Amino acid sequence: MAVCVLWLAGAGPASGAAQRRGVAFAADPPFLTPGDRVRVWIKRGPRVTGVLTRYDAPDSLTVERSQFFLNPLPPRVYALYWIDVRRIDVPHGRDLLGGAARGVGAAIAAGAFISLGCTAEGGRRCGVARWSVKAALFTIPPGLVWGFFATRWRRVY
Repeated sequence: MAVCVLWLAGAGPASGAAQRRGVAFAADPPFLTPGDRVRVWIKRGPRVTGVLTRYDAPDSLTVERSQFFLNPLPPRVYALYWIDVRRIDVPHGRDLLGGAARGVGAAIAAGAFISLGCTAEGGRRCGVARWSVKAALFTIPPGLVWGFFATRWRRVY
């Protein structure tokens, strides 16, 4: 009998904090103000990047989606309840290192592809490293440019 009671007690629901782990209520809301640029991850919906227009931290928030400058349509406004927000990110600088890493990865992939074709043709000196170094001249600079215009994001909630 005592074993059954202990077993049932262990199988019961965990504490409220443990049940809410990973849910919006588990952490304190971040300190943001209207006008801040944010990226909001929505439950059962798209990821929205835009400008915070209204912010009532424990209740709701409103985000006006950023648009491509050639889009003539009016911007879409997302009014969200706090319970629907999974994650909030804020901009955290440029992504130059990420762009350079992508350029190096593209150089290695191009070197492997060229080396594979060279080996299939029966050529000599078809090493991946050799072709990767040659391809790096054409892949790393565009990667750096991409990284300069890309934004790194830091999670605040």
